[in-house]
Amino acid sequence: MNKIISMPLLKENVKRFWGFSFVTFLAYFLSTNFVLLLSDNIYDDTLSTMLSTSFFGYAIFNILFSVIAATILFSYLSKVNSTTVMHTMPFSRLSLYVTNYLSGILLVIIPVLINSLLMLAFKSMYIPNIMSASAINMIRFASIIKMFCWNAVVIIFSYSIAVLGTMVSGTTIIQFLTAGAFNALAPVLWLSAQAYASIYIYGFNFTDTIWNKVGSMHPATNGFTQNVRFAYGEAFPLKSALTYLVIAIVIIILAFVAYKYRKLETAGDPYVFKFMKYFIAFLFTYLPATLGLIIVYEEFNRQPLSLAIFAIVGFVIGWMIVNKTFRIINKETFITFGACVAIIAIIIAACQIDILGLEKKIPDANEVEMVSYHCPYIGNEYGDEYLTDPQNVNSILTVHKQIIDAKDDNLEGDGQIMRIKYFLKNGKVFSRYYYAVSTELFKNSKELESLFESKEVNNIANEVSIFNAEKSDVSFSPNLVSTSLYTMDNALFTTKEKEALISAIKKDLEERTYQEAISHRVAYAMINLSMDVTPEEFEKNNYANLKYVNNYEVYETEKIRLYLNIEFNDNYENLMALLKQMNIYEKLMPREEYGYIEIISPYRYNENEYIGEKTLCRVTDTDLQRDIVSKACYTYVEPIAPDDLLQIAINSYDFNGIEIQKDDIYVSYYGNVRYSDLPESVKEMVDSAR
Repeated sequence: MNKIISMPLLKENVKRFWGFSFVTFLAYFLSTNFVLLLSDNIYDDTLSTMLSTSFFGYAIFNILFSVIAATILFSYLSKVNSTTVMHTMPFSRLSLYVTNYLSGILLVIIPVLINSLLMLAFKSMYIPNIMSASAINMIRFASIIKMFCWNAVVIIFSYSIAVLGTMVSGTTIIQFLTAGAFNALAPVLWLSAQAYASIYIYGFNFTDTIWNKVGSMHPATNGFTQNVRFAYGEAFPLKSALTYLVIAIVIIILAFVAYKYRKLETAGDPYVFKFMKYFIAFLFTYLPATLGLIIVYEEFNRQPLSLAIFAIVGFVIGWMIVNKTFRIINKETFITFGACVAIIAIIIAACQIDILGLEKKIPDANEVEMVSYHCPYIGNEYGDEYLTDPQNVNSILTVHKQIIDAKDDNLEGDGQIMRIKYFLKNGKVFSRYYYAVSTELFKNSKELESLFESKEVNNIANEVSIFNAEKSDVSFSPNLVSTSLYTMDNALFTTKEKEALISAIKKDLEERTYQEAISHRVAYAMINLSMDVTPEEFEKNNYANLKYVNNYEVYETEKIRLYLNIEFNDNYENLMALLKQMNIYEKLMPREEYGYIEIISPYRYNENEYIGEKTLCRVTDTDLQRDIVSKACYTYVEPIAPDDLLQIAINSYDFNGIEIQKDDIYVSYYGNVRYSDLPESVKEMVDSAR
């Protein structure tokens, strides 16, 4: 053992760098125990965060001090004289490497251990300021030791990568920068690959699973992904810890191999291995080029220029660094830059031709345990629908294939979003996000229609049934005018009227067809249902699992308020008839004295230039306004000729019940209307403006 570890050198390292170790302790102490000692009120959240893998202070310090430790312990490699002296001493390279490696680990880990034990020792001092009994129980030996062990794993992993960085670099500053950059290298390269895939592969997008994958590449970031809260007695992530330690051992071996074959005379060079010179040059080209691509990813005609500018600037900076000179105009420079550009071009081409088949990849039905999707037409407009029925899962799989097959049509014009996520039986998640699915596909898809009609999806009417007329509040909020004066309060309705209103909206929801749902007609107003229940009723009736009905706690009454807001238009025949019978309909529609409708030419892209919107006319007559609104849609389910597509804006002189100046208009809504659907008198005004 003495041949591998030099105890005199180990003691000398501790003696030389005790000041660094003290500063390390001070940083950990100030971010934890010192904060607790000064705090008059110590809350559960404060302690649970400090004793969890997602504590930001630990994550930053674990990496920072590991990088600094690696730099100072192996700084002798940056100068020829010091390198020669160290290697003439009576111990082997292996002994020198292992001893310095262990010295750095101890210099960082011991301060963390002392700080952890101090938290336990100071518990009696914290108790008077701790706000709850549960928080007092968080500070216990088991939770503190688990936290220390996790920090030790992060430090060993970070330090091992940092040591590898110092082995391939030859100056102190470059050692420090490389040690830090190597800790971020794997996540950054993975993210860049995902960025290229998201830009060039249809449907591919950043998802939670991708971010989780990125986080898992380093224990410091994985702590945020897992967020293990030791304060609450959660188990130590042993499997993850062992995985990181095994990877650290592999990195330690690689670092030693680099140390063994490193030439002493290369001390002082930015990088001591020739291949690193070209690798760093590539990174300085590839990563800025990727950034340039991301900045203008939506503007395809500007992508090549942005990529080229960022690539050239990045390469020039990187090439000057690795060559330690501003004089870089030579044959090698052009060959190296050409090689870097060629690799980037190959990556882009591989994504564009989908060499891995990611664009057309769809799971098999027998692999899927559950599927979720989001679409503004079908199901929950604001959240995801979750499906387990095999027939519905197959419908989504078929629709997914239809979307891929209709890629060219989908990319040609505006469409609707469709987000699909498959939860596979092997525990993995497969997801795609389509930003512009052709509305024609929605119109003609029998699978989506059957999905809409299935009980697993179309159950909003059943959730309306939970609202009891005697206990519930019913009110209306207009969409077409922005004033609280038009809001119909619950106090205006008797129990019998509320029962009739709830029954009418439920019947309309039950009778609503798929074609009506995808017509995306303008909503005239919103009916708001709410009901307060006790926590016991909430739990007994399993209201937490309702899909459309939301809830929040009413602190004044200690009850839970259930609420559901439903937009409606004249497709809701039962409700509209009842509103007219109750003389409410008129109050929800625009009034001449409160505002007007503007007919606007929409933005459109024509021959490489944008044609801006222009106000064509104002409509103040209330009958004409209602005629226009009754035919307006948010989007259309069939292609619309550019000259036939117009926008409407409903402008109000009144905002939330506060009258404002008539020259200061509040625009409450934008929508679309066909020119061919406009009243003749309005067409004449539009024609004259055009």
